Amino acid sequence: MALVEKVIWYVESHLDDDLSLAGIAGLHGVTPSHLARAFVAATGTSLLRYVRRRRLSRALARLAAREGNVVQVALDAGYGSHEAFTRAFRSEFGMPPSSAQALGNSAHLPALDPKDFDMTTQVQLPDPVTKSCPARHFVGLQARYSAATRPGIPGQWARFNTEDPEFEGQLPGAGYGVVHGFTDDGEWNYLCGNEVKRPIPVPNGYTAVTVPAAVYAVFSAKEHIAAIDQVMTGILDWIAAWDRELAEGATLERYGPEFDPKTGGGGFEVWVPIAAHG
Repeated sequence: MALVEKVIWYVESHLDDDLSLAGIAGLHGVTPSHLARAFVAATGTSLLRYVRRRRLSRALARLAAREGNVVQVALDAGYGSHEAFTRAFRSEFGMPPSSAQALGNSAHLPALDPKDFDMTTQVQLPDPVTKSCPARHFVGLQARYSAATRPGIPGQWARFNTEDPEFEGQLPGAGYGVVHGFTDDGEWNYLCGNEVKRPIPVPNGYTAVTVPAAVYAVFSAKEHIAAIDQVMTGILDWIAAWDRELAEGATLERYGPEFDPKTGGGGFEVWVPIAAHG
């Protein structure tokens, strides 16, 4: 069973419990940032948003079946007031809870079901290579993303490639995507740019990120860049079954000379930080 499948099963079994990204990650042997990225890659939504939507979907089913009044259903769904529940319910389903009661049938309503997600991993990856690296420095364009806004990443790369900046002390041969700064709600920073030898004065409009020294599991993917979500899901499933623990830190996407930014083909590497032995 894949990592995200296990997490969804756990969530479905513990919807009445106090669920957190860190707690669920710890139970499954991965770091919060890696679970956050794996969940978004596999489902298109953040883990905590999934939890909220599933609780509201269960509340919708209860209201449509007339199992309890709105206040009781709201409390059971984890909301402290009728008003807070009504706001969340209306935001999710486009109607107040009373309308769901009046309809009396949830079959045609937009509830979220775990079966809505296909968790099949579609890529086969070779075993990774382990590499130890000192602190590394990157400069480029940075933006913050969520599951809903992540389709903007290719446009960010297109802008960077059009500008084609040359930074002081830039190392040749590869461009990098630096994924860091995950939050519990599944938002993260994404920097597309180049590696430089040392920290430099950052040109206007660009951002510098220093990644601390780390040990990485380096995965080589031959797939088209459009398959990066499936690649990430495959990587995190592979690591979940490995005898090494993930470490907190930035994940690096390396786009070497073999990668063609015009077509998206040629392959790329994903560098995932892991805990050092000993």
